[in-house]
Amino acid sequence: MPNLGINIPAVSASLRYTPQPVEKEGYVRWEESKRPPGRFGVQGYFSLAYKETSFPGAAKWPVYAGSLAGIYRISKVQNLLIGGEYEYYQSVFVFSRHTFSAASSEQARREATRRGVFLATEWQFGNTGLLVQLGYYVNPNNYPTPFPVYNKLGLRYYLRPIVRSGVQFYGGVYLKSHIITADYISIGIGIRFLQFS
Repeated sequence: MPNLGINIPAVSASLRYTPQPVEKEGYVRWEESKRPPGRFGVQGYFSLAYKETSFPGAAKWPVYAGSLAGIYRISKVQNLLIGGEYEYYQSVFVFSRHTFSAASSEQARREATRRGVFLATEWQFGNTGLLVQLGYYVNPNNYPTPFPVYNKLGLRYYLRPIVRSGVQFYGGVYLKSHIITADYISIGIGIRFLQFS
């Protein structure tokens, strides 16, 4: 079930004093091309989260999520992703069977399943990636879907590619929310393949 708190975005401002600013001549120009060696790739990941039911101290139920996406490399540091996502909420299945709101286990499984399509961008700085994702449920009538649009923020760490095969494993932490209400924080592992020209 969703958390009971409201997450409200905030804006802040600050001032900074730099006693010895760098002169224009002190900047080093990036001579290497920003064009990536290959433009296309594919990735998949699996993540796991635990959600507490509606009151503190209640049972924690797993949320399983998996994703498959195509990658278009805009530059060496930015990727565009489009793909599909699958989620399974164990708490919804147990609740549906416990309250008999589902006529069968198969119906309870359908109610506990969410499928979505998403568009995301990722900025990669060295081995660290920052993911911003916007998704839409293709089965929005499943319980409990508060809003058919969701978003995710992710922080990933990429291991070194396997030789020059373009295959890379990564681990990540993700925050999923609906508008301003957080749904869960998950930990996941994944693999991606990037084309080399």
